[in-house]
Amino acid sequence: MLADAGYGSDENVVNAAANGVELLAPTKGKEYNKLGLEECEFDSKNRIIKCPCGKLPLHKNFDGTKGRAVFSLKTCGNCPDVKRCIANKQGNNYVIKYDTKRLRLRERRLYEKSDEFRERYRFRGGIEALFGNMKQNTPLRRLSVRGKSAVYSTIYSIMTMHNIMQVVKAIKNNPKKAINDLHMVINSVYAYIFYSQRRILANTSYK
Repeated sequence: MLADAGYGSDENVVNAAANGVELLAPTKGKEYNKLGLEECEFDSKNRIIKCPCGKLPLHKNFDGTKGRAVFSLKTCGNCPDVKRCIANKQGNNYVIKYDTKRLRLRERRLYEKSDEFRERYRFRGGIEALFGNMKQNTPLRRLSVRGKSAVYSTIYSIMTMHNIMQVVKAIKNNPKKAINDLHMVINSVYAYIFYSQRRILANTSYK
């Protein structure tokens, strides 16, 4: 399932997975230009072995739910990226703390940088472009009719008009490949006529 970042919380992704659904959505919440867990290097036990700048921790541990990496004050205090790093000063050291949720977000953010993610998620961009175009160039944003039947009929009309415009554009750009788009428009028109007739019959009373 593809969704935008507003639906891509860790909780939603976990709940979807528990119901057998893969929710593919960008993560959010990480500040721009901030160095996080994604820039750290981990071992097979989910322990940080290198900070974003490649420095080794004094201590590291992960108990299955929470992790912690401790870096010396001298190492982090002289680092040019200390203000961008997620490590926080605690006493005489700098510490990076994390949990399983942050590890899941790390994995997702790393995956978002991959070609595989971009290839799978690109269809979402096409959907958003379609809705944006229809909101800006048709009356879909604010219908002038009231009532469920009238609203449904108007939406079908707008969709049919959009399909007709798309097939005209396709024929103009590439007439030989426009036959599939033509079939889509014909089906859309038939669906609109069928739906309209059902609505008319449903709202007609016979004496």
